[in-house]
Amino acid sequence: MIESCWSPVASLLIRPWTLSAIDGPSPPGCYFTRAPGHWVHHGETVARGVSVDFLARKERIRAVVICVGVLRGVEMALVWRKKCRHFSTKLSYKHNLGEEPLRHITVGTLLKETAWKFGDRKAVISKHQNKSLTFAEALVEADKLAAGFRTLGLEKNDRVGLWAPNLVEWYITKLACARSGLIMVGLNPAYQPPEMEYCINKVGIKAIVCADKFKNADFYEKLITIAPELDKSDPGKLRSNKVPSLETVITTSENKKIGAFNFGEVLDLATENSIRNIQKYQKYITADDPCNLQFTSGTTGKPKAALTSHFTMVNNSFYIGKRNELNLKHHTICLQVPFFHAFGTVISVMAALNHGSTLVLPTDGYNPDKSLDAIVEEKCTVIHGTPTMYVDLVHKQEERKENISPEIAVSGGALCAPHLFKKMLNVLNVKKVKSVYGLTETTAVVFHSLVTENEEKAVSTVGHVGEHLEVKVIDKEGNLVPCGSAGELCIRGYCNMLGYWEDEEKTKEMMGQDKWLKTGDQFVLEEDGYGKVVGRLKEMIIRGGENIFPKEIEEFLNTHPDILETYVNTLPDIPSWRSSLKTTTATPDGPFGQHPPGYFVVEEPREDDDGNPKRCAPFFPFPILNLPRVDKLTSHVGLGHPERGFSVMEEPREGYNSNSTSGFVVCPLLSLPPFSIYPARQFN
Repeated sequence: MIESCWSPVASLLIRPWTLSAIDGPSPPGCYFTRAPGHWVHHGETVARGVSVDFLARKERIRAVVICVGVLRGVEMALVWRKKCRHFSTKLSYKHNLGEEPLRHITVGTLLKETAWKFGDRKAVISKHQNKSLTFAEALVEADKLAAGFRTLGLEKNDRVGLWAPNLVEWYITKLACARSGLIMVGLNPAYQPPEMEYCINKVGIKAIVCADKFKNADFYEKLITIAPELDKSDPGKLRSNKVPSLETVITTSENKKIGAFNFGEVLDLATENSIRNIQKYQKYITADDPCNLQFTSGTTGKPKAALTSHFTMVNNSFYIGKRNELNLKHHTICLQVPFFHAFGTVISVMAALNHGSTLVLPTDGYNPDKSLDAIVEEKCTVIHGTPTMYVDLVHKQEERKENISPEIAVSGGALCAPHLFKKMLNVLNVKKVKSVYGLTETTAVVFHSLVTENEEKAVSTVGHVGEHLEVKVIDKEGNLVPCGSAGELCIRGYCNMLGYWEDEEKTKEMMGQDKWLKTGDQFVLEEDGYGKVVGRLKEMIIRGGENIFPKEIEEFLNTHPDILETYVNTLPDIPSWRSSLKTTTATPDGPFGQHPPGYFVVEEPREDDDGNPKRCAPFFPFPILNLPRVDKLTSHVGLGHPERGFSVMEEPREGYNSNSTSGFVVCPLLSLPPFSIYPARQFN
């Protein structure tokens, strides 16, 4: 028997293990273990390179000892584990036939149906604007704006860029584009002029609806940078050398801007006759017509624009709403995520439209205090957010102790750590936490928590395969792997995009003639249809012939009761410093919360006169994307060269919450031994 326990002083990762003889390797990970007195493996002393077998929480584990050492009188070993899953003779293929047929209707038709059913019900409430719309009013405003678009000369399949944070005007514009047969292009409000110029030219945007200001950004001034001719043009008659497709700029500003229409002016262009024409025009828009262009995050290069149809938007959001139980009663949703992202557009706006739910916009961006205010004032029954947002929301609720009891929390972007999951149940008083998994290229969601899901499934998987979808997991040769084994996830079904806009080569790379869409995600599909993301193929670490994924280390670190979030990423392969990047968010009252979160790990046990390691890594704020999640691909920027020490980022990036305990530390878990482990509290 190997005795062990959690101990933040002795080691970051110490868990109880029981020796047991087992066979069969599977995905590796990282464990720290210790034994009283000496290390034992079937009567032999444990040494570097020796394989050891364990039973951990009834899971069979085979591990290879990387190094052994003594820390504060405690003998420890660092081992890489190979968890032995239950062997399955079934192959990783699942087809969910669904219980209800798909609907062949447009977004515009859906809006009309919902307005008939729930006309007097609030569709959207914007707290920061002090505005609201019922579903009946949303239909009227959408048709007026659609008529205005047609008056301005916009025709079917023209692209309209929507460059704004969470505003009522965004909501109306989204629906107006659908009612007039236009293709809406969701644009990140954090885009800078070079990014906007690229996006406009990439998809040939003809008109842009933009906000006035957001945070410190002035959208009109940014457009002047892109198109200097704007402030010398008449509204609707822009001719720019840098963005030749762009002709019309519409701003939500109350002040008149030279060369641009005000949002209200376009609404006023509508006449009774032009509105009737919009209503008649619906028969010429089909469910298979393109409806939405969504840019990918662009972390692997310049953003690609995924084109989806009315059919995919309507049906994917319908089943999302059912899994989130929006069909069972009227729900009020606190929306923390941005509209422009698939989470905002499909999981939130479209799902609410399908089931008559009310969207509450706490603020134009993201603010946990405002979110909590909205939940209290509007008695929100559902919350939408990412794990990072829920960490902040939990902290705020612990401070304020408001009387709230939302029923459902929907989490996307990453899997909730077990401790965060419990905090959401106990602190936010939610009854259920639901996870979603999908891609921009699959409209939004492929895997989603079931209504009857238990806690174990909720914290360990990304949910169950969606209705009317086929999924499979394949190896490098394209062969199906057994259930429970890792491989690349592929998806086929109604939700897949029509393709990347004017990029046939990239479309063929992503989706072959057989219509299977390759996700690039390493995935495990279980026999019961539940799935688990192991990691991205591009993030895979190969060490000694073994494939190691940062996701596995993240999930193990997250089992610690005092860790809310962990992000692991690889650093560039420096010959003397092969390391991974570990980021954690700690609970404020736990042992890590009293000190900078995380642990320092140095490559060699070299110490100075004070007994501290000579080389260590400082903590940094999490780099945050506009959708508040950790930007793993850029989070090592600013570290400097490890041989020359590290530089601390003095200013957090835009979007980083300075009140959060988030930070990151370099942790060379993959460094060649010997190395030692030091608790963070040893360092000032």
